[in-house]
Amino acid sequence: MKFAPVSLGAKGSVMIINYKITNTSYSIVRSVSGTGVSPAFLAISPASFQFWSCHFGATASQSFIVSNSGQVAASGMSAAISGGFAFLGGSYPGPEEVCGSSLSAGASCSVLVSFSPASAVSFNGQANVSYNNGVSSQLAVSALSGAEFLLLVR
Repeated sequence: MKFAPVSLGAKGSVMIINYKITNTSYSIVRSVSGTGVSPAFLAISPASFQFWSCHFGATASQSFIVSNSGQVAASGMSAAISGGFAFLGGSYPGPEEVCGSSLSAGASCSVLVSFSPASAVSFNGQANVSYNNGVSSQLAVSALSGAEFLLLVR
């Protein structure tokens, strides 16, 4: 038996099993029920972030909140960053932050992203959190941008 609701909320029905034993028919009737819930849905806040001009050799950091607005836990969470940005401390989620490999329904956690420009150019990238929402693999994204400025002393 499989329960695959197409809408949210409580559902109920009956299961009837008919069988025969030596020319005598029998039926078993059982009530069945379940509740349709919304899958995990992760969002990163802020959805985009501009690291304002940061001078060469300096590091700027920003905390991002990952929230699960679904009714089931997100599992298999992992994160990646692109475009010249990194997790502060070099690995997910960053020092003293609390995101792990799962996030309960209605819960939030934080990750710490850093920007340390190595050249005088603009940087564009993303912070991505991949996860399983209870049905399939999903991806939450925050757009990142930043620019290095050169400090001239005369």
